[in-house]
Amino acid sequence: MASTANNPPLNDIETSKLIAQLFEISKKLQSRLVDYRPESERSPPPLYDDFAIRVNTREIEGDHRYSFNAAVGMITKLLDPLDGEHNVQKNAQLREVAELNETLEIKVFFPESLIHAIFMVMRFILPLLAL
Repeated sequence: MASTANNPPLNDIETSKLIAQLFEISKKLQSRLVDYRPESERSPPPLYDDFAIRVNTREIEGDHRYSFNAAVGMITKLLDPLDGEHNVQKNAQLREVAELNETLEIKVFFPESLIHAIFMVMRFILPLLAL
């Protein structure tokens, strides 16, 4: 899947921010503050953190759902492969391989107006210089 209009390609800064956020959410999900009982239980017993402070279990349950959905969104964004022109690391590796193989080609594109000007010089001025 290439990047689409809905999912623009990520640069290195955005990728590192997403990885940091994903790490924080992963730490929250791995903590013992998450209540895994079925939702049908109306009043779950209170949970206590590592410092024996009672925490609001409904708030943690909501945070858990939000964190999980946020983590899923970040992972899908990180797993979305970049197309060739936006993948800086891939382009650098391909350039290095081409330099090693001595097959590196640098393409230069000229605007149409410049090509037209060169054509005019070749057609009209060069014959005058030959006289």
